[in-house]
Amino acid sequence: MDIIKLVGVFIIILLLINKKMPLFIAMLGGVAAVILFYQISFSELPSLFWRGAAGPATINLVLSFYFITFLQRMMEKRKRLIQAELSIHRLFNNPRLSVMLVPFVIGLLPSPGAVLIAAPIVDKIAGESLNQEEKCFVTSYFRHISEAFLPTYASILLAIELSGQNIASFVLWMLPMVFVLFLLGYLLYVRRIPKSSTKYIKANITHELKQILHSLWPIAASITLILFAHLPVFLAVSFVLLVNVLIEGFSLEELKPMVASAFEYKLIFSSVAIMIFKEILSYTGVITELPVCFRHFPSRQPLFSH
Repeated sequence: MDIIKLVGVFIIILLLINKKMPLFIAMLGGVAAVILFYQISFSELPSLFWRGAAGPATINLVLSFYFITFLQRMMEKRKRLIQAELSIHRLFNNPRLSVMLVPFVIGLLPSPGAVLIAAPIVDKIAGESLNQEEKCFVTSYFRHISEAFLPTYASILLAIELSGQNIASFVLWMLPMVFVLFLLGYLLYVRRIPKSSTKYIKANITHELKQILHSLWPIAASITLILFAHLPVFLAVSFVLLVNVLIEGFSLEELKPMVASAFEYKLIFSSVAIMIFKEILSYTGVITELPVCFRHFPSRQPLFSH
């Protein structure tokens, strides 16, 4: 019976999402459904809401989102991702590598407008080898590979927080999948592009490598501190952010607008609502019942029996 109630809760969430409601409204609808279906005492609700909205895991998550977005604003201000992709293109002078790496580099930070930067480059490099729809797909596909495993993305941070997984082990075990994603993109589309460019670009290797390092060091440093120094995401990124202020010479006038723009309220409110939903759902005990319920499902019979 509890499992049927749980299915009903998720149906309500999906219906609200289907009605184009913001995610945090849909999740709060799910919270209301859990309270109603499982008849949770109103006296328990204040403590459950408080643990979900202001618990250490939630604070960690919200601060991580905020500082990552702040770092993104700083890199956008100095056009670091654009500089990195141009240096990569000049350094390798290989259309196939450029088509894969340029969108991937652009996608290292969760910037909604990043595709507008990568698309013209892919369009120019691919030429007539791919049609317009294929160029659009390739740009979006390689740009989103980062989103599958990097702890700079909200979906990854939220999934790790909810599941209680170790960030370093998650990233490590996702690397084979990242390789598979690159391989599939190459086999299906990229290999149709000529190996060598018709226009040779003479690049200063040392200069281009320095440019790439200077452009991407904040992301590399943040991920290194998270994976190897085992720092919380918000602490690692905030440290890199402060160092970046000094290196890039940001003025207070430049930083002031970022303080407000880095607060993406829809993302933060949705994350808080999800953490409240998780806290209340855990309180019902239904999550611990799921494995017991699944064990009663009939096992698959072998096709051939001896």
